[in-house]
Amino acid sequence: MVHPKRLLAAVSTVLAVATWVPPAGAATLKDLLDEVSGDTPAPCLETITTTAVPVTRPTGRCAADTVAQLYLRLLRDRARLAVVRDAVAYHRQALEAQRSRLEGGGSSEVEVNKVNVEFHRWQLREVEVTHEVRSAEVFFIHVMTRDPTEFVDPTPDEAAWPADEAAALAALDARLRLSVDERGLAEVALQRAWIDYESVQREVTLLEPMKAFAVDVLAASERGYEVSQVSLGTLLDLASDRFELEEAYLAAGTRRLLLQVRVLELLGRRDALD
Repeated sequence: MVHPKRLLAAVSTVLAVATWVPPAGAATLKDLLDEVSGDTPAPCLETITTTAVPVTRPTGRCAADTVAQLYLRLLRDRARLAVVRDAVAYHRQALEAQRSRLEGGGSSEVEVNKVNVEFHRWQLREVEVTHEVRSAEVFFIHVMTRDPTEFVDPTPDEAAWPADEAAALAALDARLRLSVDERGLAEVALQRAWIDYESVQREVTLLEPMKAFAVDVLAASERGYEVSQVSLGTLLDLASDRFELEEAYLAAGTRRLLLQVRVLELLGRRDALD
């Protein structure tokens, strides 16, 4: 139906992004956070859940947290868009193959329509993710006056990352610029962020082999489909699993990175984002 090598295109695209060398003067997350909040004496103690792209520049103590979410979401959605477009291409080729089978008497209108539904479903997802990417790009160009084409993935310095929750709390306790009243609130915020971080770290660890298995299973199922051992419905389900797991892996990786940024912000270690 579709050559197995075709299925590796999305993974190759993501790897290409990971090995991309940023241009001189590229916008780092730390630069942008410094720009919106400067050397803030106290961290944001709210739980930021940014769902819509703002039309004005974020301000206040939680501006850095808001911008970090928008920055990382843009990078995530660009990677998602590459995966979704690969899924669209996969189903386009599958649809062409089914139509050829129909002409040769080896398929039916029902099977052609099954593939057509999946093809259009992935096209709809492409429209959705494209909208998210473009909206975020407009925000950074016109509101933050930064070129989003030169954004780079932040990599927290391992040396600045706490070994465990106890070490994180000890580092928070040593932060001199927190008042007594704020220290208790900051401890709760840090504990919540750490719990979320450990959970998503486990999620990333589980998803990584799952998405690799999904590629192998789909390739094997394609071969089984050619000799009538696997149904078209099963094959389409496995194709969706393969691409949706890649999306889930990207989303989990972004949540993990965002929580790392959150912890470093609470500890006053923004410099560790370079």
